Amino acid sequence: MVVPYSLFVAIFETTNPTLMKRYQRYHCQSYTDDNAMVRWCPFRNCDYAANKLDYTDQNIVNCLCGESYCFKCGKESHSPATCKMQTEWSIKNSSESENVNWIIANTKQCPNAKCGKPIEKNQGCNHMQCKMCNAEFCWICLGEWKQHN
Repeated sequence: MVVPYSLFVAIFETTNPTLMKRYQRYHCQSYTDDNAMVRWCPFRNCDYAANKLDYTDQNIVNCLCGESYCFKCGKESHSPATCKMQTEWSIKNSSESENVNWIIANTKQCPNAKCGKPIEKNQGCNHMQCKMCNAEFCWICLGEWKQHN
């Protein structure tokens, strides 16, 4: 049986405000993590989230904390460069360039928009599962595995 939010509030709001505050935080975080139109501010010590209300190409968010970031990739604002260009530039400028060269040559990025971690295929079939976000996809086309036979 699922406990409705209103019942949880009625019971714990006055009896245990600390638990209620923690529950509300997790409830909010669950909503934003599951919603592609909402993204948390990526900057440290910021608890704000942005809600994308339009479908234009404008992806720059000016957060209430004073920082700006790209809604699409969740990284620092990089306009007019694309997210892919910004990622490649960051990789090339990292201090571990030899490791980065190996990663570029031997991995692909997880196709999950909220993950994007590098994944190595070292054996087996083309059915891949990201160990970070559990996304299942095809190694060749990076499409969802459910759409393959």
